[in-house]
Amino acid sequence: MAPGLEDWIRQRFPEIGFDKGKFIGKKEFKSRLVSENPGKKEDIHRIVNKISREHHQGSPLSRTEESSSNLTPRPKQEASHKGPETRGGSDPLESNFDSERGSSQGPNSSKDSEVDLRRDSKKDPSVEELQNSLLNFSSDNDGSSSMAKHALKNAVLFSDTTLEDHPHDLPQYGLLSSFETSSSNAPARSKLFLNTNVPFSAFVCGVQGSGKSHTSACMLENCLIRTPILGSLQRPLTALVFNRAEYTNRLNFRPSEAAFLATVGEQCPGHELHVKKINVLVSPSNYPHLRDAYKEIHGVEVRPFKLYPENLNISTMLALMSFDQSQGSPLYMATVNKILRGMSSEDSGPFDYLEFRKKLREAELEKRQETFLNQRLDVLESFLDLKGKSNISSKAEFKPGEATILDLSCPFVDAASACVLFNIGLGMFLESNAATGKVLFLDEAHKACGPPLLKHRRLLLI
Repeated sequence: MAPGLEDWIRQRFPEIGFDKGKFIGKKEFKSRLVSENPGKKEDIHRIVNKISREHHQGSPLSRTEESSSNLTPRPKQEASHKGPETRGGSDPLESNFDSERGSSQGPNSSKDSEVDLRRDSKKDPSVEELQNSLLNFSSDNDGSSSMAKHALKNAVLFSDTTLEDHPHDLPQYGLLSSFETSSSNAPARSKLFLNTNVPFSAFVCGVQGSGKSHTSACMLENCLIRTPILGSLQRPLTALVFNRAEYTNRLNFRPSEAAFLATVGEQCPGHELHVKKINVLVSPSNYPHLRDAYKEIHGVEVRPFKLYPENLNISTMLALMSFDQSQGSPLYMATVNKILRGMSSEDSGPFDYLEFRKKLREAELEKRQETFLNQRLDVLESFLDLKGKSNISSKAEFKPGEATILDLSCPFVDAASACVLFNIGLGMFLESNAATGKVLFLDEAHKACGPPLLKHRRLLLI
């Protein structure tokens, strides 16, 4: 035993053992002692338990300090304590044992306390030890080093100097641009790389002619093209591009800028620096015209964007039927909601569009309501392949190293309908091969956003 340590514990008991006149509890008292003297943890636990046992066996807390003026008065809770006293008086340390059990003192309280003391004297992990096991007690230097390494691996942009110093921490990257440096030890111009190994989001903006499309194309190249000229890309991603422009005639229409990534660049002769394949999915009603517009670009394949029943669900139908709730729901929406709610409760399988149309006919809407409803459904049905007899393979395939452009430039597809179809295409994209990384690019995003409600739904999907 350590007499000096025991005297110190008895001295600290009245000083740190109480809070607002009440004993803080045996475990908390031990914890405070250990925090002041961490090297004597086991001795502190043993001495506190010994003092408690002596008190329960009839010996006072301290023969010399019982009458000392340094000992604080007994807490107020003792004055209002009901019931018979246990052997050896009512020491605050002892009263804590009874309060921890959650029962009032009675004839058997000392026996219960002895059971608790025996259990506490065992070397089982304390609450404090369990808490400490959840914490990181590494030195500040180790913690700072770990945080710096984490920040480096997740940096979206980094310089060539950083790459030279930490080549193993940056496994995938692509050359994006150059920038001027003011450091005397660095070259006048340094290279800037894009980290394609971590998730990131970017908003490319600027005035007309400032290079927005070129910057976006460079970012897509870094995600899709595997060549040491650009950098290191061990596992190419797959890209989905949204495009929608006002279509009036073939002469005024310009294809999506992303489609030109399929052409071989002239900067590196002898090296095929291009995306190996780009698939363009277009509105079936404008397929012939857009096919002619894109066919001049080598390496681009144009197909009509067709949906299948498994691509539809209740939420998609609700969005299509009432695309802008800020302007109030159409009159037919009450009937549509009732039908969709009934179909949802009756069957948990895939959405049955033909059954939905059948129930709409049976509802016998007013002629005016039916006209507006059919306008919405006609747009959807122009994209649907319910019989699966399309002679052109139109199922979207999202393969590594390839890009898919969903171009809904069509005079028959308004902004709200295009937004719903973009959301459907995005859902198909996200549900495709999970082992392949994905990048989503919105070409002139303000034209593809649509009403606020549908824009919010797309953000939730992303």
